[in-house]
Amino acid sequence: MKKLFALVVAAAMGISSVAFAAETTAAPATTAPAATTTAAPAHAAKHHKAHKKAAQKAQAAKKHKKAAKKPVAQKAQAAKKVHHKKAAAQKAQAAKKVHYKKAAAQKAQAAKKVHHKKAVAQKAQAAKKVHHKKAVAQKAQAAKKVHHKKPAAQKAQAAKKLHHKKAAKKAAK
Repeated sequence: MKKLFALVVAAAMGISSVAFAAETTAAPATTAPAATTTAAPAHAAKHHKAHKKAAQKAQAAKKHKKAAKKPVAQKAQAAKKVHHKKAAAQKAQAAKKVHYKKAAAQKAQAAKKVHHKKAVAQKAQAAKKVHHKKAVAQKAQAAKKVHHKKPAAQKAQAAKKLHHKKAAKKAAK
């Protein structure tokens, strides 16, 4: 039991289990004489196995201590990564919203320009039609006046011819 405790203390202090095993097995070999050749190796093998198990337990305890400390740092690191990812995602989302707003504003502006152009073109077309109608009406009015004037001139001409014929008949008589 004392050896196990000493092994755990040595493992906690950082002494390697191999050095500790060499230290503990070397000391009994020098102090105790070898009794028999067959019994000693069996005893050494048992002792070595027991020592190996104790070293494994000490190593496991050491790892357990480290594992207990490690997750705190890991959790902090993971939380930092998650926060960074969230911040990056929020920035991307905000940029997306800004881009969407700009795109919508641009579309609205383009639609406004197209509508304005159409309205201007329609006004121009309407003005052209009105002008054309006025021109046609003016031409018709002018033609009417000319036509109206023409018969009066024709009447005067006809009267002149008639008068001339009458004068010619009188002179012939």
